[in-house]
Amino acid sequence: MKLNVTVDVPLTLDQLAGLFVELDDDSQAQFFVKVAALMQTWTPHERNTQAFYIGRHLRDCACSTDDARELIEEIRESMQADTKHPTEAERALEHFLSGADMSEFEG
Repeated sequence: MKLNVTVDVPLTLDQLAGLFVELDDDSQAQFFVKVAALMQTWTPHERNTQAFYIGRHLRDCACSTDDARELIEEIRESMQADTKHPTEAERALEHFLSGADMSEFEG
C-alpha cells in the first residue's frame, strides 16, 4: 500500500532567498537552469515579457537595490569571456609585456 500526501507550506520571499543562498554555486546555477526549463512551457512572447518586467523592476522599482542590480550584472558578466579573473598565464603575459617584476611567476 502506498499513500501520497501533499502538504502546502507557504514560503515568503525572504525564506526562499535564504534557501537559495544556502545552496552551493552548482545548485544555484541549476536553479536557473530549472527555472528556464519550466519557462519553456511559456510562449516566447510570455518569456520576453516576463524578462522585460523583471528587468524594469530591478532598474526602476523602489523595491530594488543597487546590490540586487550588481548581483545580476556580475552573473551576466561572468557568463561572458572571463576578463575579470584572468588565468595565471594571462597574468604572467600581462606582467611580462608591462615590464613588471616577473619573480612571482618564476619557479
